[in-house]
Amino acid sequence: MPSTKPIPASIPTHPADVPAELEPDFAEIAEVAYLLWLDRGGEHGQDSEDWTRAIEIVRNRNGK
Repeated sequence: MPSTKPIPASIPTHPADVPAELEPDFAEIAEVAYLLWLDRGGEHGQDSEDWTRAIEIVRNRNGK
């Protein structure tokens, strides 16, 4: 069942909403967030935490 929590405004929901400095990495961030979600067993309710952690992982990986 999908989470019914609203998505915080700080989390882009569409590639067009991503800040320019992150645009090339949107797909990578989404993939990492998805893998974090899978790693937690696919439990809903921590989507914003997964997304934020994914951004940190991608930035560290890409040296940003």
